[in-house]
Amino acid sequence: MSRRRQRKGGISKARPWQRLRRGEPNPAAIEAAQAAGEMPPGATYEVWANDVYEASVIHYPNIGAIEPRLRGTAYITLKRYDRHAVHDWRHFQQIKNETCGPEREALELYPAESRLVDEANQYHLYVMPEGVTIPFGGTFRQVSTDEQLDEFNRGRERGEHKGRQRPWQPGLTTGRTTEDGDDDARNET
Repeated sequence: MSRRRQRKGGISKARPWQRLRRGEPNPAAIEAAQAAGEMPPGATYEVWANDVYEASVIHYPNIGAIEPRLRGTAYITLKRYDRHAVHDWRHFQQIKNETCGPEREALELYPAESRLVDEANQYHLYVMPEGVTIPFGGTFRQVSTDEQLDEFNRGRERGEHKGRQRPWQPGLTTGRTTEDGDDDARNET
């Protein structure tokens, strides 16, 4: 059944999320990553893309001559094809899940000005090794079902609060599990 449905104010106009597909990396991009010191020996470089985003992922092995702070981590740099400066948290979570796994945690760093990289409306995620939990942030899961989301938004319409949450985009699997009662959770990963 389609996730598009009538909602107060109209039908969700969000087009379905297209799963990322793994592609062939550009040799020049690999050379640039090596020259910048981002890709030491033993690291692997992957390119993933869909109709909106391209993500380059460097996986650092957990062994060998890798700097200890990088062992087992991954670095994702992602951009929209249209290069608009749009920061969609759900999309970034989905990209992290599809390229590195849903149970790995990642950070987006807002660095000291002396380490700032800001040239191309591109975003950077730093993925922790498997099994490593970032020592801050929430300690529990809290995701609204479609029914809870609808009720929350109706509360805004009634003047009970100023909060707002958008409907889930069709095709996104992040935040959608069988315990939420959502059909999207059965999509293959």
